[in-house]
Amino acid sequence: MSIGDAIMRAAWWNHCAAMLQGAGGNSPVIPDGWVLVPVELTGEMTNAMTDAILDDLHNVDVWRSVLAAAPQREVK
Repeated sequence: MSIGDAIMRAAWWNHCAAMLQGAGGNSPVIPDGWVLVPVELTGEMTNAMTDAILDDLHNVDVWRSVLAAAPQREVK
């Protein structure tokens, strides 16, 4: 291995290490138009979905009903 190769490998390694140190889990930033929802539907979400289906709403309206019933995040 040449000195140039060693320098490139060391730089790559350092970049990877820096990237992993910054990877503390999920990003706290939620893009506009997106919402967080629980992995498991809550009772309120299930009820909203059932009501929307019984009201013969279209799929997109059922989904909107479920999202509206999702727990809201506290704004700090």
